[in-house]
Amino acid sequence: MDRKKAFIFIGILLAVFSAYFLHEAFSPKDTAVTATGMIEITQAELTPKVAGYLIRRDFKEGSEVKKDQIVAQIDPTDYHLAYMQASAAYKSALSKLHDLESGSRSEEVQSTLAAYNAAKQALDKATTDYKRFAALREKGAVSDQTLDNYYIAMTNAQGSYRQAQAAYNLAIEGSRKDAIEAQKHLVQQMDYTMQSAKSNLDGTKLKAPVSGRILSKNYEEGEFIQPGASIATIGDYTDCWVKIYVPSTLLGKVSLDQKAQVEIDSF
Repeated sequence: MDRKKAFIFIGILLAVFSAYFLHEAFSPKDTAVTATGMIEITQAELTPKVAGYLIRRDFKEGSEVKKDQIVAQIDPTDYHLAYMQASAAYKSALSKLHDLESGSRSEEVQSTLAAYNAAKQALDKATTDYKRFAALREKGAVSDQTLDNYYIAMTNAQGSYRQAQAAYNLAIEGSRKDAIEAQKHLVQQMDYTMQSAKSNLDGTKLKAPVSGRILSKNYEEGEFIQPGASIATIGDYTDCWVKIYVPSTLLGKVSLDQKAQVEIDSF
């Protein structure tokens, strides 16, 4: 009888343990992880490339803006003037280069020839006058001062003759290669200066770097702004994410591509 009771008791224990293990094996496990964190978005700063006074601001905090939309304006007066001066210098240098490359026109050759002939006649007359008065000075007919004046006139005529001769030769032969190359370098330099001035002028118009919402504004109209200073911060709500902090003891419950439910506190 006692042996029969023992078998019954053991059977009951086995049934209880079996039920417990079956419950643990097939009942759903609580794998949820509760954590707190912050929603973050991509932010971009609206910064100018040039310095100046802010004369227009077409936004306020909370305004929606589109990428490349002009949202503010730096005073362009000085930058426009610099661009006009650079453009004029470039056009002048380019025009001179074209003249050097095309050579002298026929009317220029005739003009320099006439100047050369006139200078030669003046030199011949000045030389003849000096020789005549030098002979008179040897006879004591004129003073040293008079002879010096004719000598100075002759040397001046010699200088004018050399200049006219050089101009005439240049008109006939054309510009030297080194002069043309030097002018080409000058034109290139003027082009760089003009492009830089144009870039600065364009930089007075501030464009939104991304589409989004104005989160904060840092300057008002009439204030002076340095290059690189942040006029406003723009938030891109199409690129946002949630950053949460999971305790190390719960990291085993987190896996890649695991679904999550996000709840935002309301105030």
